[in-house]
Amino acid sequence: MGIKVGTGGGNVKFFGINLKKGCLFEGNGQDKIEYEPGRAALEGIPYRLTTKADEYEGVKSLKANLYMHDPVGGPNQCVSFTIYSEASGASSQGLALLGKVFAADTKKSIEIKPWFVEAGGKIGETTFEKDFASISVKQAGADGKLVSLKPDYAGRGDSLPETHEQKIPGVAKPVKVKPGWDEIMEDLVGKLVARLETENPRNGQAQQAGQHAEPDIDPADLASAGATQEGMRARA
Repeated sequence: MGIKVGTGGGNVKFFGINLKKGCLFEGNGQDKIEYEPGRAALEGIPYRLTTKADEYEGVKSLKANLYMHDPVGGPNQCVSFTIYSEASGASSQGLALLGKVFAADTKKSIEIKPWFVEAGGKIGETTFEKDFASISVKQAGADGKLVSLKPDYAGRGDSLPETHEQKIPGVAKPVKVKPGWDEIMEDLVGKLVARLETENPRNGQAQQAGQHAEPDIDPADLASAGATQEGMRARA
């Protein structure tokens, strides 16, 4: 995989994706390690997806946690990324990543690599007028070469519905409306959770028995986060 780590203590290594900077990071505070955008990737076979409510500087959000087996036998990995925030609603980057994982064969290894281009930068024939961050998801094709995956928004194509601005009485700035994005998010999460549980039945068995392969996983995460998300949507 793109980031080589030792087995260390515990059987899961935790990573996050900074959607604004387009990079992977590990740890928090003074121990935080931030990897260079486009230079570090995670590779693994997805086996579980959970969501969890979070709050940073007073702003509530919903994060997705994707768990993957290391294909070369190292510790399992968990990569966390924001899919919804109280401030701006569903995240285009978060939904795109979910959609690309949904489009993959989740019985096989995938590569997740965040990247970033500064304003004025060029990739191929495309010149970026402003800073741009994204996340590529690749999987080996029939010839063994990695192929970039387009998102599958749970059967709705590979593009999110276009946004538009709407004036709200008493609000100075227009509000960005994201039609159908919340429903797409809920559908992707629900279908991915169900698919991975079907492909990895030991996940459900461990929960029923009160045993957890990874002690960090709370089987109530999805339900509690869903309730929090409903509250956020009601206040938005």
